[in-house]
Amino acid sequence: TIKEEKLRNSLWALSSQIDAEISQKEVEELESLFSASPRPSAKTAIGSKRGKGVRPAKQSSAMIIESKRANNLAISLAQYRAFSNFDDLVTAVVSLDESNLDAERVNNMTSLLPTTSELNQLKQLNGQVDGLGRAELFFLAVAKMKHFKEKLFSFCYLLQFDDQMKTLTTSLLTLEKACTEVITSKPLAFVCKKLLKIGNLMNGQSATGITLNSLINIAKKKGGSGGKISVIDHLISTSDNCDAMSFKHDMPTLREGTRLDLGEIKLSLRELESGLKSIDSTIKAEQSLMDSQDERPKHSVDFLSRITPFQQRAVQELKTMTDLIERVTSRVDELKRFFAEEPTSTSASIFEALLEFSFIVETSKEAHHRKQRALRRRDSMQRPRTAHL
Repeated sequence: TIKEEKLRNSLWALSSQIDAEISQKEVEELESLFSASPRPSAKTAIGSKRGKGVRPAKQSSAMIIESKRANNLAISLAQYRAFSNFDDLVTAVVSLDESNLDAERVNNMTSLLPTTSELNQLKQLNGQVDGLGRAELFFLAVAKMKHFKEKLFSFCYLLQFDDQMKTLTTSLLTLEKACTEVITSKPLAFVCKKLLKIGNLMNGQSATGITLNSLINIAKKKGGSGGKISVIDHLISTSDNCDAMSFKHDMPTLREGTRLDLGEIKLSLRELESGLKSIDSTIKAEQSLMDSQDERPKHSVDFLSRITPFQQRAVQELKTMTDLIERVTSRVDELKRFFAEEPTSTSASIFEALLEFSFIVETSKEAHHRKQRALRRRDSMQRPRTAHL
């Protein structure tokens, strides 16, 4: 979704002037073309009247769902054609049954749920389903299932949890590795200290440390004949081994580190922890509901039998993730102290500065090597040739 201020004078702001509505025929064609599963027979098509026959998405006489929204919902619901009717679909969700549902389809369903107003209007039908479109039939199936929204969230969370944890772990270990590479690079430390001394000499100061940005400015400062030689050029050209000043290969993870934000990683963890608390509340509510009933519905038993052990496993894995985040946070803090940067600075900003610094050093080193090769060629051409008798 684009923010409102960005929409002004854009293509999307012209929607009232351009007729781009979707006709009923287009709805059916879109369903046929982009449905995730082949169209079932008329006897089993999902969204049919009472779930037993093909039915186009149409506006009900009760005007429960606005026409455009009903058509959009009908198109989206086509991805669940593996189910013979919406009651089966809803039951599969609350049973956490993955047979015909994956993470993407379950997540998509979260945007298809009825609003409170729509649910209230459905209640006024008193069970009358004649004339209802597939969107309304889906809403009715959802309305009949207690705690459906909460169970749908639980299902979505369960299906995405392992991938999210893997992504967070990979990001944290990459960030930790990047910090370690920087902190342990001896060539980097040597060049930084050398530039600090040169900067003090040039400015008549005795600073014991400077920021990375100031260090880069010193490295780029030019002088000499015509102002063509920079400080880093001088440092490399006068070094006994300029290759030993290259720290590029010490930090192969540096560029990846610029794309990682510890704050965002921590936010992702908090969202996972908050989601797990919601699941805990859903488990308690479902257990209370089952205790109040004489017969326990199979879908409730299936839900609890799967979500409870998952919840217990997730609690332990989030604790482990918290420990890893604390460890990496300490490493990032060490990186900030290593360059005497402010506590509010980010690892990404430090890595970006180091990438620029590395580029400056490598460019100067390559220029120095080119000059040396040119000198060697000139010397070889000027050397007198030995006459052969």
